Amino acid sequence: MIYPNKRIPLVRRDCYLKRLNQYVKNRNYERTILYTKLGNLIYLKPGRYILLHIGKTVLCKPKDIRRILEVISRAYLSSKSNRVKLFLKILIGEVFKIDIPNNTAEEPNGDFVIITAKNNYKLFNFDRMQVSTYSTNEKFLHQEKTYEAIGKHFPSAIIAFDENKLIIVENLIYQVNEKQFVTRLIVVLNQYIDFFIKYAQSTKSFRTMSFQNRWGEDISKQVFNLLDERQVKIIEESEYPYLLGHGDFWANNVLLTANGWILIDWDHADVHVFFYDVFHFIIQFTQKNNNYALLDQVFNGALTDGLTSLFHVFEMVYNDDKILDYLLLATTDRIAKFLALGYEVDNAFLITLGNIEKQYL
Repeated sequence: MIYPNKRIPLVRRDCYLKRLNQYVKNRNYERTILYTKLGNLIYLKPGRYILLHIGKTVLCKPKDIRRILEVISRAYLSSKSNRVKLFLKILIGEVFKIDIPNNTAEEPNGDFVIITAKNNYKLFNFDRMQVSTYSTNEKFLHQEKTYEAIGKHFPSAIIAFDENKLIIVENLIYQVNEKQFVTRLIVVLNQYIDFFIKYAQSTKSFRTMSFQNRWGEDISKQVFNLLDERQVKIIEESEYPYLLGHGDFWANNVLLTANGWILIDWDHADVHVFFYDVFHFIIQFTQKNNNYALLDQVFNGALTDGLTSLFHVFEMVYNDDKILDYLLLATTDRIAKFLALGYEVDNAFLITLGNIEKQYL
């Protein structure tokens, strides 16, 4: 929740902030406020504010609002902001104050800050065209370790890790508006597979195992309770190599540029079945957009050569006839990960998977 400093009076009875506080008090339901849709921005009058609760938030100055909204829609988050449910809140003030966790007395300098749901502070500097992410020691070390293990094998915006200040410095990438979006995504997926093959060939850190071995008996049982008998049988009879992957590879974490693309947000990197990222991307795109165009191309063989080469790395044979099985394994891996992290399970992927099976079986 955002509350004003007590030195700033709330003059207007219908002030957005006052109504906002009253809403939370009456409803006691913070999620509605913390996740405000981009088309329903909350504006605060000029003043100094103290951040007490973290959401996906943007703090900025009034004069920068038009420029910032342009950057949000074009550069950092997505080229199609109207299709992306990132639920941002814009908080406008002449000045803003946040407690950035670092061990330096140096005053952070930039144009605006995005505060993520994971309590990371992303400071944008347009003069330098850089984004600096301030994090806790644990999160910083996780990001650094992940980048060294896998992230460096993929197109990345990361410039440096500052271990003294716990800052990750990245290039600010301007994303292009892509008319042939699905066609471009097929290119991205094939290139991602090529990068993943080189990464897999360079690492020995993978292990062939079953779904139950990877996630444990308790989580596996919870997942199986969500599936039908046929799906459970497919999972139980499957054994595949598992290794570290991006973990959250989908369209919003791919920044399309004039010359290529950049992969961002490695926070969810985890050990998954080796084809997880590719099929997670496909089903995520289908579910979020209710659009089967990408799947149509996959079923027509647009990824067959790349996936055949990927499976060959692990001495396995890729089969186009098993695309639905691969989508099922990616979906159940995602659900298991959510359960392992203690998150509430979202059945949207299973519903989408059911619709896909009706469409393509």
